[in-house]
Amino acid sequence: MSSAIGSEMVSFDGKSSLLYTFHQKSMNSTKDVISLKFKTRQNHGILLHRGGQNGKHITLELVKGRLILLLHAGHANPPSPEALALGSLLDDQHWHSVLLELFSTDVTFSVDGHTHRFQAKGEASYLDLDYEV
Repeated sequence: MSSAIGSEMVSFDGKSSLLYTFHQKSMNSTKDVISLKFKTRQNHGILLHRGGQNGKHITLELVKGRLILLLHAGHANPPSPEALALGSLLDDQHWHSVLLELFSTDVTFSVDGHTHRFQAKGEASYLDLDYEV
């Protein structure tokens, strides 16, 4: 996990978790950037989850060695999450880089330099999520 100030390394045993709480923002965010590096032998697991009001959330999950970005807009009609998979064999015990940029409904998702840009469905912005990851 890294921040603009520095970075920290944490290890997990497959059954542990970390709750990170951001300091409250002094102004409204116009863009959120999440950047992380990971290495694992596990081919399934949640790397990051950030929730918000009315069921809105963002999840990065490793499924069968691929990284899945799941965006859920909450009380959308109908409530259908968007999912995008990038990468393969990410459970190879090598370091992998992830970058997620959110600008209103514009989303940029990168894994190891492979980038996918898209616009999230609906009018829901993901910039109003909670201060906890």
